[in-house]
Amino acid sequence: MFSDILRRFRGALGNAVVWAGTWFVAAFPLTAVFYAFGYYGSQPFWPIVLGTAQSLAGMGFLAGGAFSLYLVVFGRRHSLEDLRPIQSALGSGVTAGLAIPTFALVVNTLGGFSTPIGPSLVVAGVVSVLTGFTSYGQIKVAQHTLSLGRHSPNELGSSADRLFPDFEGEPG
Repeated sequence: MFSDILRRFRGALGNAVVWAGTWFVAAFPLTAVFYAFGYYGSQPFWPIVLGTAQSLAGMGFLAGGAFSLYLVVFGRRHSLEDLRPIQSALGSGVTAGLAIPTFALVVNTLGGFSTPIGPSLVVAGVVSVLTGFTSYGQIKVAQHTLSLGRHSPNELGSSADRLFPDFEGEPG
């Protein structure tokens, strides 16, 4: 049982790292668009891009963890083939939209800082949308890879096995 929990934790951590890298890379074109429209004024380009990329990578890490949490809680009884990408995108978006600002609120409160509600709601909305798109894409890519037969069904999960078995190791 302990090794199963460690395996799940390693999978969630790996997923969070992949999401952090994905959001880090996505920050470059997003920031370039805002820069082109003059949102940053006359500030130098690269410090803005790198700062935004670091911030998005941190949020991507937390969002990847929220996506893993969503799959453990709500995807436990489903195989990869049975997951609905839209439903998972909405669910993980809501999970991340609630979890990340709550995490920031707790950290700021414990650190003695105030947290304005308006910007927190904006961050929650942006994180929810980005999480939804990323989780939709991740599930669609995994399902497409499974359907192509590039990997054996045992590697990615077959219809006989659920994506996440019960903690007791029981199949049903």
